[in-house]
Amino acid sequence: MQLATWNVNSLKMRLQHVLDWLAANPVDFLCLQETKLTDDKFPKDEIEAAGYGVIFTGQPTYNGVALLYRKEAGYVPDGVQLNNPLHEDVQRRLVSARFQTAAGPVRAIGAAGARFPDTEEVTGSIPVSPTRFPALKLGFFYIILYCHGRSIHL
Repeated sequence: MQLATWNVNSLKMRLQHVLDWLAANPVDFLCLQETKLTDDKFPKDEIEAAGYGVIFTGQPTYNGVALLYRKEAGYVPDGVQLNNPLHEDVQRRLVSARFQTAAGPVRAIGAAGARFPDTEEVTGSIPVSPTRFPALKLGFFYIILYCHGRSIHL
């Protein structure tokens, strides 16, 4: 199983790059960050024409995530979750789905993290130390796979 993540920083501007890369690198799953497209403008048809299914949630300017899965491999999403189910999340930073694979059921989770402020910038809340959490300072995107009760962080 091959997985990849990509901060596309505007799927509208980089759609052809993504399609070309997928043609050269037919990964099973690709998570995209910062698609910066509302759902009604997401290029679902173009991605499906390239042989991939896609689950997405988006908004303009900063956020939006997508989970692409290779249809030829027989992956069918189940248990799709968009955004954080525990609170109203207008940031559009989380996409998750369960898939049946040869290795058994797998849940792929793509998440995009925000830039957290330096300790000096925080007022009236618990400070976040960039020394302790450097990935939070820079922002991050990752895939977590849950397979047979074990999690694999990529």
